[in-house]
Amino acid sequence: MVGSRRGEHTVTVTYRMAGHYTKPAKLSFTAEANKNYQLDFVTDIGTAWLSKDSYADIWIKDKATGQPVTEVVRTTPPPAPRTISYPVIINN
Repeated sequence: MVGSRRGEHTVTVTYRMAGHYTKPAKLSFTAEANKNYQLDFVTDIGTAWLSKDSYADIWIKDKATGQPVTEVVRTTPPPAPRTISYPVIINN
């Protein structure tokens, strides 16, 4: 995210990886002119097969300082049923 437009911004994000995903999360922050921002996250999704306590913590940080500019928002997978798919490669 390049901060060429200053002011209040709200983004809606979700974590998606290899068929795993979370519910959308909203992050709001006040952008300053000529600053760069980065979306960051930590997750335990995919570390235990269909664990009930999976999450993704998502936030936005100032790239120059590494300091968060939003609160950390925890988002979780939607309630079951959910479909997890994996690609199948067949070599002939």
